[in-house]
Amino acid sequence: MLTITVHESGLINLPASADRHRLIDQLLRYSAGAPFPCFRLKRGALYAGEVVGAVQIGKLRLSILPRSSSDDGERDKEFLLNLLRSAGYLAPRSLTGAAFVRTSSLDPLEAVLTEIGKELLSLVKKGVPRRYEEVRVESAVLRGRVDFVRLSRRLPGGEVKLPIRHTPLSNINALTRTACWVAESLMLMARSATSRHVLAEVLLHLEHVRGHRPSRAEILDLSLSRYEQSWARIAGIAQLLLDGKFIDPTFAGRADAFGMIFPLQHLFERTMRRLLAESGRMLGLFVTHRSAPFYMLSDPSGKGLLRLKPDYVFLRKSKPVMVGDAKWKSLDKNTRAFGVDRADVYQMNAYLTRYQISQGTVFVPKLEWMEKDWHRTFAVPTTGRNLHLVSVDTERLVSHVRDVRNQAEKDLRDVLSAVTSTFSDDGTPVAGNQPVLLGTQLLLSI
Repeated sequence: MLTITVHESGLINLPASADRHRLIDQLLRYSAGAPFPCFRLKRGALYAGEVVGAVQIGKLRLSILPRSSSDDGERDKEFLLNLLRSAGYLAPRSLTGAAFVRTSSLDPLEAVLTEIGKELLSLVKKGVPRRYEEVRVESAVLRGRVDFVRLSRRLPGGEVKLPIRHTPLSNINALTRTACWVAESLMLMARSATSRHVLAEVLLHLEHVRGHRPSRAEILDLSLSRYEQSWARIAGIAQLLLDGKFIDPTFAGRADAFGMIFPLQHLFERTMRRLLAESGRMLGLFVTHRSAPFYMLSDPSGKGLLRLKPDYVFLRKSKPVMVGDAKWKSLDKNTRAFGVDRADVYQMNAYLTRYQISQGTVFVPKLEWMEKDWHRTFAVPTTGRNLHLVSVDTERLVSHVRDVRNQAEKDLRDVLSAVTSTFSDDGTPVAGNQPVLLGTQLLLSI
């Protein structure tokens, strides 16, 4: 199988022997079926979007990697797996132990498939979950309740069996059907012997469930009890397969392509939730991504419209003092205000207005030209508000090397400490702390 490896937002050089127009058309149709742009066409050339993962078209596999701080391909693969693990889509390394997949032996998609397969295998070996689930059968023995609807529609005759409904404890239920469907879907994408062997063993344990495909509503509404929380990651993978963050391989014939694609914005935002919560707690802040609902508008009856959803809200003594947003965007040191987007500034001002606070922070990935603990503060003229740009060394923060990760987390706390020292407990600016750059410069540049 031919594998092409590119980086996020990079140019895709298709092989000369391939039908370029057909491949481009297939990839663009694949992108159109996703809820986020996976590829874009620019001056006749095809580029990857701000995504990572892999797409397969026939015998061609396109792997998209995040950019690490080096040109080492193996390091980029490791970064991808660490990022997925930190965002919660792969089991923590401590749970995989010796079964951890070596990225040098597999391409990123196969590594992800194998890790998910190993977690599934570990779960089914411990025991297939059993649930009480209603079934409808014809029985000579009265159990549960008579199904009078079906009974009333039966033609007169000599039948002795009654249509009944009862709720036995069964190992064919919504959770096992979902797990089996995930394994079958991933098997369609797997090409390496390692991935296929692991997934085949999972399906062997779930042989009794095969043929019982779950409905879309059943997967989306799947609720786990406190005894089933170990299956939460698998349930999340199933829901991703449905909502488009993965493209469902069971419908591959419609788009002529299938794969597993993650938007980097989504991974960055999820990863920062945990990191900011831990760092904020050490600085006396409570950081949440589920704040009390705020709306930009209300109708005549008082019902809220256009709910605001900042990525993070920082609270001090239960009072909001700062809002934050994670943006997977590359800043430009040679551009005024570092190339901050208008839309991001407008969005942050909307948050600050509605929350009635004066501090907003945009978290961006750290680039090579940024020094350690890089951050900048802008003033919004006449408002008393500040907009902070804070760099985040994502690769080091999700590293599997504990010392590297701990130092990166300390650096993040230091930056947050520097930012929060510019305002008081109620969020108002501290006298004598002036923005690094004037707000007029920011406004003129965008």
